[in-house]
Amino acid sequence: MQPELLLPEHYEEVRSWSSTQFPEMTLDQLERDLRRVVLRLRERRIRNDKRQLDELIGEAQTAGDMRGESYAASLAQLSAEMRRLQQALAR
Repeated sequence: MQPELLLPEHYEEVRSWSSTQFPEMTLDQLERDLRRVVLRLRERRIRNDKRQLDELIGEAQTAGDMRGESYAASLAQLSAEMRRLQQALAR
């Protein structure tokens, strides 16, 4: 690991993680956990995207800009993706 890729205050923390023993897990457990991590990261990205679109829609409505309608369509797509992610996480 190249120290310059991390902030100095994080280098020692990451270095200590690399020497940490992980609990014994089966390959199936590791795969399940990895899938959940990926889904959670996607969920966080979608939440942020939705928050930004909400702000753009509000600004467009205030300005009388017609782009708000296209933002609303994008927001509907993100909402559908969020529902699918939440269903996958519930399994």
